[in-house]
Amino acid sequence: RWPDPPVLAAAAFLFWNDAFLAVFDAAFLEPWAIVFLALAAEARLRRGIAGAPLACVLVGFAAATKEQAIFVLPFMWLSAMPWRDPKGRGADATLAAFAAGLPFLAFFAANRALGQVRPVAFGWPDATTLQGLVEYAERFAQSGGGWALAGLAVALAMLALARDRAGVLACAGAGLLLILLFVVERGSLGYAGLPRFLWLALPLLAAGLLARGGRRVALAMCLT
Repeated sequence: RWPDPPVLAAAAFLFWNDAFLAVFDAAFLEPWAIVFLALAAEARLRRGIAGAPLACVLVGFAAATKEQAIFVLPFMWLSAMPWRDPKGRGADATLAAFAAGLPFLAFFAANRALGQVRPVAFGWPDATTLQGLVEYAERFAQSGGGWALAGLAVALAMLALARDRAGVLACAGAGLLLILLFVVERGSLGYAGLPRFLWLALPLLAAGLLARGGRRVALAMCLT
């Protein structure tokens, strides 16, 4: 929708961050993925189950920009609860999810055929992983002027207060999964502490601000 006072709350949380602005002003791939994930989360929470097909399509655009966004697609599809109306909205969501995931599957198959797929190795978090997460939290707080962690707490609270439980679980679950995969994937340890590798989770965790962020919440977030 067009910018209005509620949007300011999410915008303040996502964009009032010097490292975030630096990434958006550079040649990184994350910015468009973040934009499409924010749109997907807003579509799902503000339109309800009827917004699930659109959310799936938007996640597909995000995955076409940054591959890890594909992990959000199953959550948006499941949030439509297709088993309740398999011939109506369920079929729409399934078709949208399939269309959204097809380009990624073709891309993955082509890269696999060319031997360009990076090996993936999962393992339990260790001291190095935890140290990287602490460093990430510190940089996130510093780049946000010291208020970013408080903003995250407000964002999570607003997400928990959203009425659409399926939408909340989809956004929160997908955001937490992106963080978890970064933590347990051993090849990602070399990037620990770099904020941009976890930013795709932020628009999903901040989705409650888009869904319920009123004028007072927007004012509080901006003043903070």
